[in-house]
Amino acid sequence: MLDYINRSYRDPVPRDSGFPSQPTYVVDGGRIGRLSNPAQDVKLVQTASLLRGRRGNSLEEQARASVDVIKHYSQTTLAKFLFQLPAVIEHHRAIAQGNKATILVEQLLIDVDKGIENVLLEIWDELKDGECFDDTTVTRKLLSIVESAKH
Repeated sequence: MLDYINRSYRDPVPRDSGFPSQPTYVVDGGRIGRLSNPAQDVKLVQTASLLRGRRGNSLEEQARASVDVIKHYSQTTLAKFLFQLPAVIEHHRAIAQGNKATILVEQLLIDVDKGIENVLLEIWDELKDGECFDDTTVTRKLLSIVESAKH
């Protein structure tokens, strides 16, 4: 699961572009925000079936739509379980070793968003030209991650 949370984008991002090279989220005023990467945003916006009819023409509209897709899937119970589990396990390990440990709720939410964003981009890589992904596609992918973790 940590691989998905910490993964960099597969497409190289020029250092001087000003865009992040991996999913990047920040907490500002108690709200979680995502730093946009137009090359990644367009992938999500063009292939998410839940955005049919709402593709967005400007970079700002695409950035907002990509966040909507990420948030839609990060709200699922399976996504929360998969991508919050590593932090919970680390917390338990620290306590078992007699250390103090704190779990920040914002970081748990960010981990889910980052994990889901990378899952969606991996799904995009697997799609054939003209295909879209939907709730079923994402659920199958998340379950395949669970299955591969068992081995």
